[in-house]
Amino acid sequence: VSIFNGIDDFIKNSRTSLGDDEEFMDDDELIFTNETKIDLKPYIYSVIVTNRPMKVIKKGAFAEEELLKEIKIPDSVVEIEESAFKDCPILEKVQIGNSITHIAQNAFAWCNNIRYREHENGYYLGNEANPFVALIEVYEDVSSCCVHKTTQVIADDAFDVESDIAINEIDVENGNMHFKSVDGNLYSKDGTQLIEYVNVQDGILQIADEVVTISERAFNRGYISSIEVS
Repeated sequence: VSIFNGIDDFIKNSRTSLGDDEEFMDDDELIFTNETKIDLKPYIYSVIVTNRPMKVIKKGAFAEEELLKEIKIPDSVVEIEESAFKDCPILEKVQIGNSITHIAQNAFAWCNNIRYREHENGYYLGNEANPFVALIEVYEDVSSCCVHKTTQVIADDAFDVESDIAINEIDVENGNMHFKSVDGNLYSKDGTQLIEYVNVQDGILQIADEVVTISERAFNRGYISSIEVS
């Protein structure tokens, strides 16, 4: 089940045709399909996604929501698609559950007021138990960063920062169960997925035998002149 576009329509209308699952509470609260709770307050509303049965927040689901200030995403959600919360100007608090496995590019783009946790040149989102679940973006104008030991997902465009200085080394803290660094490049823990390749020697990229998947935007830098697949 996925969150879909059209949140504004549900808020603006006192009645909707949601089927048997719709339930109306009082004048300032609406619950629909047992998935998403909208608390309506003057000038601000928050979204709380409950634990069942939500799995995916779809592309652009909450994009350009000018009054959205807080989002709590539970453990049931495994994927946040492209631009899901893009350009929400007053969004400040984002909580991500522990089951997330994929955050697409621009999921939180131009949300300039989000309060991130920061660690070793990176901006993170998470929850009370683990504030560093997801690496969303690295700092501008840095040449290296280190992935936190409890991080389990990295946004597709986390390293696509417009900067005068290119990142050429990605490290991973000891004890991380999901990622590892090899020669300054980022791989899945088992080495089968190449996530981000930043340390190119003489313009030549060598992909090892164990790699079976190359992540989206893994070579988004434009300075590779030759690729060797061993």
